[in-house]
Amino acid sequence: MRKFVTIGLLGLALVTAATAQEHKKKKPAACDSTQCSRQHPGPGHPPMGGPHAAEMRMENQLKLMDSILNLSDEQEAQIRELNRQHREAVQKLNQEHKMAIKALLTPEQQAIMRAQREAMRQQRGNVMPEAPLESPE
Repeated sequence: MRKFVTIGLLGLALVTAATAQEHKKKKPAACDSTQCSRQHPGPGHPPMGGPHAAEMRMENQLKLMDSILNLSDEQEAQIRELNRQHREAVQKLNQEHKMAIKALLTPEQQAIMRAQREAMRQQRGNVMPEAPLESPE
């Protein structure tokens, strides 16, 4: 288990460094904000998030690890499976977290929270509706 955590942290550090370098290359000259991609979506600044963003980050992380560590096909397959399991566990944990918070709020507070999330989503330009806070049946 410790080995997986170490590998995961190494991969995360590598992806973070690579992403920062890649962002510097694509950043337009007129934009000097560190929050540029959030403030100025458009060419060279893809919107953050989305249903496949985590998968794309994990795949990019795997490609970077492979380029540095020269992973075997078997290792790549095992890492992909670990990433899939991790993604499913995180999604389940996020859903449980949302449900626990919802259970603490009054109906009025829930309505305010929904409206606030929708306003933030519209501001980001993310028009995809968020998954409902109700438990899956």
